[in-house]
Amino acid sequence: LAVTGHSLGGGCASMLAVLMNDKSDPLGFGEARKTVDELYGFGATAVFHNSEAETPNEYGCHFRGAFRGAIYRTLRTVDGVEVQDRAFNLATKCFHYPKTGLVSLRSSRSAPVAYRSSGLQGAPRWRHLVQETPVDDNLFPLHSPLNYVRWLGAQKKRVVEIAQVEQAGLVYGAGDRGGLRRSLAATAGDPPPL
Repeated sequence: LAVTGHSLGGGCASMLAVLMNDKSDPLGFGEARKTVDELYGFGATAVFHNSEAETPNEYGCHFRGAFRGAIYRTLRTVDGVEVQDRAFNLATKCFHYPKTGLVSLRSSRSAPVAYRSSGLQGAPRWRHLVQETPVDDNLFPLHSPLNYVRWLGAQKKRVVEIAQVEQAGLVYGAGDRGGLRRSLAATAGDPPPL
């Protein structure tokens, strides 16, 4: 079972994924309960409060209690400072996402940068990246669902390949082929987001 959503729908998908996989069956499905294997959130709102020791998504999940899939975020540069989709505002404060990967999208001409989830129970290893990146002053243009569609576009296969490398137990850096700095440099001349 895969769940997905954009914005608040991504937050709802995150919550549904965790609740469906919670061993205590809080939704009361009983024996008919299905578990979520994949989670895809595009500009998703963070819905879990920081005071929780961990997000209880260990049951029925893929590798080490993490969901296959990712939380996707769009970024752009404003006055020389990289900012992220304003929908990540709560994530820069005291809220977090279920344990899954993070994919940063900067333009349709640059490769997505994927970050693995942590091997430890609880918050993803990339949580600090979201918390330390300023949010855009405006919700749009970065939050437009069209940016997620266009910027991911043909790159989807590339992100899947990164996930396959991870499943094979191979190690890659903080970004495909050169890391975050190279990815940022490659997008310096890109047109502004929609």
